[in-house]
Amino acid sequence: MRTHTPIILTISALAFLASVIALVLVWNMFGAHKEAIAEMQIEAEAVTRSDAHARKARELLEMFQTERGEARTLLVEPDTVVDFLEEIEGYGDAVGASVEINTVSVVPKSDTAASDETLLVTLAVSGAWEAVYRFLDVLSLAPYALDVERLNIEASGEGNEWVGTATIHAAKLK
Repeated sequence: MRTHTPIILTISALAFLASVIALVLVWNMFGAHKEAIAEMQIEAEAVTRSDAHARKARELLEMFQTERGEARTLLVEPDTVVDFLEEIEGYGDAVGASVEINTVSVVPKSDTAASDETLLVTLAVSGAWEAVYRFLDVLSLAPYALDVERLNIEASGEGNEWVGTATIHAAKLK
């Protein structure tokens, strides 16, 4: 009786050799694509970072738009100059001081493309020291972009009466 052992060993050796060759071929095939796979991973990471940057840019843009809207409320609108002046006079009434607007003029910016200009207002205020002081305090807290250029306060010589003059600049849209 003949044994089939040598045939089985030969077939097993051939199968092992074929599997090793197949493994080498697959390894080489993946090795050739290894650089392409690495490039795809780098591109995927770049897209992920790009998406994160785009998301952050959108958040910053939204924040800027909100702040721009808030900043715009600090400017006197072209059609609300009279309302603005009446509001300043109203501050005086609210604290017991008498406020009179003496002059109003518009000072254009040197940059002709600018969308805003300066409203130059000269005013007089009178009343008790506390009222004049409170008026200036309220004026400094007004919801506008205001700068005080000149301020003069002195006793009028009549009891507790104080008088003051102020020149203010208010940012105004064209």
